[in-house]
Amino acid sequence: MGYTTIFLDMDRTIFDFDAAEKDSFFRAYEDHIAPCNEEIYKKYQKINSFYWKEFEKGTVDIKNLKKMRFDDLFNELGISFSGEKFNDYYIGNLSCSPQLYDGAKELCQYLKSKYKVIILTNGIAKNQKNRLKLSGIDTLSDGVVISEEVGVAKPHEKIFQAAMDLSGEKEKKNIIMIGDDLSADIKGAWDFGIDTLWTNYKKVQKPDAINPTFEVYEIHKIKEIL
Repeated sequence: MGYTTIFLDMDRTIFDFDAAEKDSFFRAYEDHIAPCNEEIYKKYQKINSFYWKEFEKGTVDIKNLKKMRFDDLFNELGISFSGEKFNDYYIGNLSCSPQLYDGAKELCQYLKSKYKVIILTNGIAKNQKNRLKLSGIDTLSDGVVISEEVGVAKPHEKIFQAAMDLSGEKEKKNIIMIGDDLSADIKGAWDFGIDTLWTNYKKVQKPDAINPTFEVYEIHKIKEIL
């Protein structure tokens, strides 16, 4: 295969973002508004997912995403509370939630010993950088590219180009993207012209139109391929 460089996604690839997100939301809601429940959280997830998809398409910027997702939620719930202020509480919690999947740190140590590793993530820079530092993953990469700092999100080619420029690798054939999101990570990387490894931990059905180079159902299987 001859790979020299890994582009590595963060959330739901090496970080257990679902656990961190839920804990951070519940704590912020209960600390500043009222007792929380699953119904409220599911409403937030639906709204949040919508805005991140819009961000990936370039129809909303990260500044508006941060507040509008919560403004919309509170409007739906009939609550008078600042979405911008709640976002600050939520991000403060999330940035201190560095939960990794079992085996993720060992995987990163292995990858760093063999390849140049660039963390490539859609997200909020302050949040992602702090989680990388708290988890120790920051020391196991050769650089970090974050959508908020680039100004576009995966699957936009510009963010993949930024990661390639940072890595110093000149040949796309020597790069592979590891990630969980079929649109942002896998199709985005494929359209950019690099190989892909899909971390399909939830064993979801793959659409025919997207064809990852490799697919794994468990994190430790990545080492068997690379």
